[in-house]
Amino acid sequence: MVSVEPPFPADESSFQLLFYHHPLPMWLYDLETLVFLEVNAAAVDKYGYSRAEFLAMTIKDIRPVEDVPRLLADVAAVRPALQHSGQWRHRLKDGTLVNVDITSHRLTFNSRPAALVVVQDITQHLQTEAALRRLNRTYAVLNGINQAIIRQHNPQALFQAACRIAIEAGGFRLAWVGLANNVTGRIEVVAQAGEAGDYLEKINLVLSDETRKHGPTPGAYLTGRHIIVNNVELDSRMAPWRADALRQGYQAVAAFPLVVKGVARGTFSLYAPETGFFDEKEVALLDGLAEDIAFALERAEQAEAYRQAENALNEAEAGLRRAANAANVGLWDMDLRTLEVHYSPEWKRQLGYEDHEIFNDYTEWQSRVHPDDLPKIADKIRAYLQNPHPNFSYEYRLRHKDGSYRWILAQASLEVDAQGQAWRMLGSHIDITERKQAEAALRESEERFRRYFELGLIGMAISSPVKGMMEVNDQLCHMLGYSRNELLQKSWHELTHPDDWADDQAYRNRVLAGEIDGFSLDKRYIRRDGQIVEATISVKCLRLANGAVDYFVALILDITERKRTEAQLRLQSAALTAAANTIVITDREGLIQWVNPAFTRLTGYEPAEAVGHNLRDLVKSGKQNPAVYANLWQTILAGQVWQGELINRRKDGSLYTEEQTITPLRNEAGEITYFIAIKQDISARKQLEAENQQLLAQVYQAQKLESIGRLAGGIAHDFNNLLVPIVGYTELGMLKLNEDSQLYSDLNRIKGAGERAAQLTRQILAFSRQQMLEIRTLDLNEVVTDFLPMLTRLIGEDIIFQTRLEPDLPPIRADKGQLEQVMLNLVVNARDAMPDGGTLIIETTAVMLDRVYVARHAGAKVGPHVMLAVSDTGHGMDAATQQRIFEPFFTTKAQGQGTGLGLATAFGIVKQHGGNIWVYSEPGRGSTFKIYLPLTTVPIPTAKIEPENVGTVVGTETILLVEDEPGVRQLIRDALREHGYQVLETGEPEKGLTLAQTHSGPIHLLLTDVIMPQINGRDLYQRVAASRTGLKVLYMSGYTDEVIAHHHVLDQGVAFLQKPFTIYGMLQKVRAVLG
Repeated sequence: MVSVEPPFPADESSFQLLFYHHPLPMWLYDLETLVFLEVNAAAVDKYGYSRAEFLAMTIKDIRPVEDVPRLLADVAAVRPALQHSGQWRHRLKDGTLVNVDITSHRLTFNSRPAALVVVQDITQHLQTEAALRRLNRTYAVLNGINQAIIRQHNPQALFQAACRIAIEAGGFRLAWVGLANNVTGRIEVVAQAGEAGDYLEKINLVLSDETRKHGPTPGAYLTGRHIIVNNVELDSRMAPWRADALRQGYQAVAAFPLVVKGVARGTFSLYAPETGFFDEKEVALLDGLAEDIAFALERAEQAEAYRQAENALNEAEAGLRRAANAANVGLWDMDLRTLEVHYSPEWKRQLGYEDHEIFNDYTEWQSRVHPDDLPKIADKIRAYLQNPHPNFSYEYRLRHKDGSYRWILAQASLEVDAQGQAWRMLGSHIDITERKQAEAALRESEERFRRYFELGLIGMAISSPVKGMMEVNDQLCHMLGYSRNELLQKSWHELTHPDDWADDQAYRNRVLAGEIDGFSLDKRYIRRDGQIVEATISVKCLRLANGAVDYFVALILDITERKRTEAQLRLQSAALTAAANTIVITDREGLIQWVNPAFTRLTGYEPAEAVGHNLRDLVKSGKQNPAVYANLWQTILAGQVWQGELINRRKDGSLYTEEQTITPLRNEAGEITYFIAIKQDISARKQLEAENQQLLAQVYQAQKLESIGRLAGGIAHDFNNLLVPIVGYTELGMLKLNEDSQLYSDLNRIKGAGERAAQLTRQILAFSRQQMLEIRTLDLNEVVTDFLPMLTRLIGEDIIFQTRLEPDLPPIRADKGQLEQVMLNLVVNARDAMPDGGTLIIETTAVMLDRVYVARHAGAKVGPHVMLAVSDTGHGMDAATQQRIFEPFFTTKAQGQGTGLGLATAFGIVKQHGGNIWVYSEPGRGSTFKIYLPLTTVPIPTAKIEPENVGTVVGTETILLVEDEPGVRQLIRDALREHGYQVLETGEPEKGLTLAQTHSGPIHLLLTDVIMPQINGRDLYQRVAASRTGLKVLYMSGYTDEVIAHHHVLDQGVAFLQKPFTIYGMLQKVRAVLG
């Protein structure tokens, strides 16, 4: 803890109270050393550090590493005494990053320059701004498409406009509308916008396909509910399309059903370039948007049906008018005695005949009567002749010359002779076909009106000035919340908002007075539940012959939502000005016409400094490829939207990267008049992308080293089996020779070469993490201190050797010899990097690896660690060398001066201990290797374990030897027999079981390889020991493959002989196990 005197004179009690009790964090720091001099209680509460911890730190310690250069520049800059230094990122004690706004005041404290700082946390404010941007984007889409719904009455044009608006205003990568084809059983694309590539051509949305029906678009259509996929790469519903979608850059997908009259007709699908793009609020708004599009589709279809019906009605009415104008009457005169009939020319003309084409005969009429009508007419005429009466008439159908049937109204009268017998019938013939058709059309029209009235999309009511409410439709009932019977009992006065009744009544009175025949106005109604309904009404009256009003017809449209939308649009207009994204409008030449406040925050130029100036003169940095600008202007002058990234310059000269979309604006003549650019500062995102690339390279490197390690471990294992007989038989040969003989000397050289080869295999196994470890709880400082004499002898006198060991380090679990090997390799590497001398530093410290560090270092784990660092001031390394230094056999030294296994071995040992090793180096700036090892809670033993006294290596016991490598097996057999042991040997585990079962004498020890075909060494021992109580076992192998060890640490009580081994070492181990 750093001790400082109180920062304020005692007589400045008011200022002290303000500082210590201020609700915002405040501190005082030294401008030269950057050390905290004092902090208030709010800073302690906010940051999580105690006051003592603060006073032991500098202001750099609460910044992310990447922000420190900017901090130092800011501190060094010449500033006014009171300065607002802007927005910064601070790290709390728990590792959390927060965004803060800083105001500082420079002053002199104890004759030294210092600064007083006030901090305000703006993290929540920035998050709120981000959420607002998302909603503004969705509102822009809603506004644009709702405007299109109002303007467009053609469904296809509306669908295309909706897709285009979603792309331009919503930030989506692809938008498309699909309608179901009931014949093909597919959803077919009818409109699209955005970057589709060949995606929509390959999407193949067959509704009956089980593998595809659960995808976003088919699922939304079949269930009638939206389907949201916020991660294309992970969501199983996108499996059939995932590869194509990711290739096009689609990271999130949403599909919304277009439901018309309760039946899904198609879908509106949106594809976004970011995962997690669709949140709940945005989905709720887009649900409403899909309903609006479906409503517009329904409205267009109904409008088309109404148009067709209206045309038919008009035609029928025209037919009726023609029938009235052509009231020609045909006459006939029939003699009932002879059945001779005289037909007038008009009668014949109405049937399409010339006068000479029909003879005066009854059959001419009878043969042309419709077969269905003839029996009825005959009965009517017969009854009439039996009981004559005035006004006899009947309707029937006669066949026209063209084969069609015409409806005829016939009227007749009788003449009687002196005897009172009917002898003559006179009649008229009127073609009423058009009337019949008009009547049918009228009935249909009345039915259509009834359906329109009942099923109309707007409220409708018929009322009488005397009787009140006469009829209402379902839409009006739904709008006002009443049943039909309840609403018919209400008066308009009861339903109207009290403040609006006077205007309503004034218009009605003018209609009743005959001044006007109708009126329109906006008014408010009160629903049954008390809610207010905003409506626009259109009222017409139908009058009686005397001019009095017979009844009123009222059309009532609910505009409550429209009113809300208008208010929302006003809000959005205000939001446009307050938008966090920069918005700039220029003319065709690039002269700025308007900017929002975000432009000033981004560039530093006030609106007065920007408007009227060319945008490129203000922000063009000169760092951008000219081809980008050429493409930009070519695109927007062609009337197309340009999207891209540019490196621009602020007013203060600093550079930033922005992402922008430029859209041409056209006048009524279709000419491009302006451009609107929406810009976003993505400098931080670009920096993050670069960091992600670095992390990805680390992962690739780790995977490569892992693969090399597996290969190297396998080779070393096989090499061990070759070395055992080489070294072993060499030892046996030497035992039989005089040490003074030349052959003994030659064999000794062979043995030495074999031992060096064994050391090489141990290094390879260490790199491949297959070396057997002797894990103990250790104090890393003790390991370093004990090994310092050895390290000191390795370096020259021209190298300064320093240690910086943090006292009271927490313990770790490790193999001491392996850690010494790591230090040895790193120190030798550092020494070789300083041929002309320099400084070598070994330091230890306890550290906490937080999530930020782990996110940037592949393989690292969050939590407490002990760090061992080896630093030198040598020639350093470039990035390409750092990428390969841990690869086996890679070396930058001259041929013959290095094996390339030193750093690879260190890497393997650290990884096998569950730790990580990282290198930090620059050419000419030296190198630092940092090793992070996890802590342990197992205490350090208080007493050292004394080595076991092996004693003699001879014996007479019986040993069952199982080894699948012939050369190794023969060597062990010969050595054991020469030292007095009885040996039962085999190369196959199954035969070993047989030997154990058939041998009549005792078997004292099973000496077995661990890794063998069919049965491993542990399983073999368990099966043999089941029938031989007291049997002991000694395992041997180049590596254990986790059979008798976990993470290459031997299980408790297991005896193990590491290959390759010497004959004497093997005999000692056998004797020790037998006891």
